[in-house]
Amino acid sequence: MGFLGGLVSSGYFLPVLAATQTITGFLLLTGFAVPLALIILAPITLQIFLFHMFLTPGLSNLILPLLMGILHITAASAYWRLYRPLFSKGT
Repeated sequence: MGFLGGLVSSGYFLPVLAATQTITGFLLLTGFAVPLALIILAPITLQIFLFHMFLTPGLSNLILPLLMGILHITAASAYWRLYRPLFSKGT
């Protein structure tokens, strides 16, 4: 069946993923709640990169996922002051 076949057969995963990407993309385009949208999209971006790294052989298949990761990091760096507490040791 394969990885994508399993996701499709679940019946819910791809619609939820598409809705999440559409909503967060809208938030990014409108400039509303951008830091939240970037946090929600971070694991999706990472999963896209890992999927192409491990399941689609060839360096040419990594070009777009690498570009996505670079753009995501660039966008998130503008909000680093908001993300810094997430990486600090809690008390």
